[in-house]
Amino acid sequence: MCGGSINIARNNSKKGFHSLNHFVNKISNTNVILDAPNRYDLAAFLCVNEEVKVFNSRLYKLLKIQKHVQIKNMGTYREHYITHGLHMNRSGKDWSVHNLARLIKKIFLLN
Repeated sequence: MCGGSINIARNNSKKGFHSLNHFVNKISNTNVILDAPNRYDLAAFLCVNEEVKVFNSRLYKLLKIQKHVQIKNMGTYREHYITHGLHMNRSGKDWSVHNLARLIKKIFLLN
């Protein structure tokens, strides 16, 4: 699952934490990979991306006891997004898929 940056910017983090916690507790037999990506559609001086970092950090602390959950910072770059900066372009999607595939292989090798 990758997303939620718009809701984080709208101060809906608590609702997101509650929903994600409920979701991962409900599906304990399925591996889950979570990430809230940076936003490149806003000016760099705005605090939204800092809030995204805080959200991911809190999410990690909340869910680290769950063995089937991994918080993966995709660490994308501006060049991975289309002009307006909110949605990924082709190279960003390819880059993300490559990193997710590597993580999935790692999960299966450990289990």
